[in-house]
Amino acid sequence: MRHALTARHTRLVLLLLGAVLLGACAGTPSKPLPAARNVDLDRYLGKWYVIANIPYFAERGKLASYVIYRQRPDGRLDDLYFYKKSFKDTTYSEWKGVAWLPDPRDPARWKVRFIWPFTSDYTILDVGPGPAYDYALIGLPSRELLWIFARTPTLDAHTYAMLLDKARALGFPVDQVKKIPQTPAEAGQPGFQ
Repeated sequence: MRHALTARHTRLVLLLLGAVLLGACAGTPSKPLPAARNVDLDRYLGKWYVIANIPYFAERGKLASYVIYRQRPDGRLDDLYFYKKSFKDTTYSEWKGVAWLPDPRDPARWKVRFIWPFTSDYTILDVGPGPAYDYALIGLPSRELLWIFARTPTLDAHTYAMLLDKARALGFPVDQVKKIPQTPAEAGQPGFQ
């Protein structure tokens, strides 16, 4: 019993620390981060596979990860993050967060919270074509964290390179970006976490 309580407290402390660090990363950089202009919230909601990111301790080592964004009755959004710790896992672990639009007229800029009271900025930098968008590029205004999402577990090399080029032009350290293994065959491969 005591061991389970300790493990639970350790996870809570790590999540709180992650939220603090994400909040610290949300500081205002010298050059404003431009958001995508063509974001339609209804098209953006749904399931996204995490194709790549700049690794940080809260997501480092997570496998087959994806997020789901959905509208809530209170007007905010569910921000649900699913992952596996091992490809031997038969079920996903889940973190539940909430997101909202500080300005409903700007659906590309969000506030995200996984642990109260720590909030982080979330900027949609680019979205792909298609009725539900094919890909998305997301970053923090500090340019310390970046994510590449896709509606499928893979993204073609040309689109991936184009998104990295766009992130580089915006001042993100793309040399730190690593792909997330979505299948066992990708685990341990060059360029993957």
